[in-house]
Amino acid sequence: MRLLLLWLHRWTGIILALFVVMIGLSGASLVFHDEIAHQVRVPEVALTSAPSLSADAIAASVRRSFPDWQFQTLFWPEDASSPWFAEVRKGQVGAVGETALAIYLHPQTGEVLKAHDYSRSAWRWLQLLHFNLLSGRNGRLANGILGLATLFSVLTGVCVWWPARRGKPLLRINRSASMNRVMWETHQVAGVYTTAFMIAACLTGSYFAWRGPVHQAIATVFPMRFMNQAVLPINPPPQGKSLPIESFLPAISAMIPAYPVTRVIFPERPDAPIRFIVYEGSRSQFYKASNLFFHPTTGELLRADLIRDRLTGDSIVQWIGAVHYGAFGSWPVKLLWLLGGVLFPVIAITGLIVWMNKRT
Repeated sequence: MRLLLLWLHRWTGIILALFVVMIGLSGASLVFHDEIAHQVRVPEVALTSAPSLSADAIAASVRRSFPDWQFQTLFWPEDASSPWFAEVRKGQVGAVGETALAIYLHPQTGEVLKAHDYSRSAWRWLQLLHFNLLSGRNGRLANGILGLATLFSVLTGVCVWWPARRGKPLLRINRSASMNRVMWETHQVAGVYTTAFMIAACLTGSYFAWRGPVHQAIATVFPMRFMNQAVLPINPPPQGKSLPIESFLPAISAMIPAYPVTRVIFPERPDAPIRFIVYEGSRSQFYKASNLFFHPTTGELLRADLIRDRLTGDSIVQWIGAVHYGAFGSWPVKLLWLLGGVLFPVIAITGLIVWMNKRT
């Protein structure tokens, strides 16, 4: 049995080596994406004595400046000296060649301070590589399959190592040994000490390829209120002009008085609701978000996914993404996730070197 497991581990590792190197390096490069992007991309705001504009005035400025674009989302400023942030797009998003802009607007004048083209962003390219293998929805499915195959390689490696560990000293790398021995020990040490991280990364990463089925599976074991329920289309579809953004805010404030509205997502289809998001924490802690869905023309509350109403299954689903991105802690957690991402290619490359040296 051990020889079979060793053979499976070796050949799945060889076949998946390029994928593991790519997914590890791209993931590691994105760990501090939000912090770096905020420093590099967000423009400074020169405040005046004028009052701040309303969300509707800012939205009108976006639509005037980009009339042929689909207005996707609008973020409120993080503080009084921060700009509004909006995203507009054309065509499909999530694949190479996408056309989408990140727009920053002055909170008092509505002036467009900066429009960042995602299609020319190295960060965005890395995101598409890591999420979708640069291939949209089909790439995300392939990513999920390859993630599970990587998990299989990790588990077979553990099964090979576990029986042989007895009676041996603590795992370490003997730098005075031959190069081939150093490669073997590096492969073993890195693999063993990052086993839990690799299992978590593979499982949570594969989740994004099959969100719906995973939600249903979790709901069969744990009580769930929101995440296994799709947002239903509005029937009949709304007719007429949408209500002002500001008209929805009193109802949201009444339900969540302790936190301000953070984001609005506009309907992408004629029968879709307008969605408001309230983060009950920092914006990087997306798992602490309440989502409220309204009829865009009548203002009727259609659905409220509030943090305080979550059941165990809902919380598990939210934590899947938090664990994958390392978003549940401060910079020490992110440093560990960065190291884990870097060790993915280290394990793959040292395994390949050991295999090639044995063939010669």
